[in-house]
Amino acid sequence: MRRDWWKGVLTAVVMVGCLLAGTLDAWAQEEETSLGQKYKTALSLYDQGDYVGAKKLLLEVKETVRKQNLQLNPATQQEIDRRLVMIEEKLQAKATP
Repeated sequence: MRRDWWKGVLTAVVMVGCLLAGTLDAWAQEEETSLGQKYKTALSLYDQGDYVGAKKLLLEVKETVRKQNLQLNPATQQEIDRRLVMIEEKLQAKATP
């Protein structure tokens, strides 16, 4: 029985690992949901003509993705970049009399 102590230690390590993996997975899903919500809100603001608010949220999404080294769907990344260009054009057009 004394020779089997390592089985208990191994079981404890596996259990802690599973707990950590579950916590990290839940955090990643929460972060993904938050980013998705910001993206949808930004598109909604754009459609309502609030270009400054939309730009702010889109830049937040891009910065979070960059900082956390996340992978975005390429189509979503292209849409964000396209919207940012369109926002800049609209803001410049408003600023020019």
